[in-house]
Amino acid sequence: MTGSSCGSSATSSTAPRRSERLRACSFQRGYWLNRFFPGIQAIDLARFPTEEQLRGELTGAGLGSVRFERLSQHASLPRETALERIRGRHISTFDLLDDDEIREGIARAERELPDPVEYDQEWLIAIGAER
Repeated sequence: MTGSSCGSSATSSTAPRRSERLRACSFQRGYWLNRFFPGIQAIDLARFPTEEQLRGELTGAGLGSVRFERLSQHASLPRETALERIRGRHISTFDLLDDDEIREGIARAERELPDPVEYDQEWLIAIGAER
C-alpha cells in the first residue's frame, strides 16, 4: 500500500474521523508507466491486495468496521520531471524489474513521452475503525 499521493481535504468524504484507526491508500490498475515498463503491472498485481483481500486482512487484524472509497485524480507532469522520476526509479517496483526492461523502458520514454505527461490515477482508500 502507498499513501504518497493519496491525500484529502478536510471537507472530502475521505477525511479521517476521530474514531478511525487506519487509513491506507493503494493505487489501482492502469499506472501511466505500464506502457514503458510492462512488468510493473504484473508485479504490482501480485504485490497489492484486491479490495476483497484487503477487507479480509483488516477485519482479520481486528478492525470491526472497514469501508472503501475510490478516488480518481487527473494529473499532469512536465516531460522532464517525468523522465527524472523514471531515471531515479521513483517507485519501489523498479527494484523488481530486470535491468534490460529498465534500460528499454527509459529509452522508449525518452522517445515517446509527450510534454506534458497527462494521466489519470485511480486510488483505493481503505478506512478502518476499531470494534
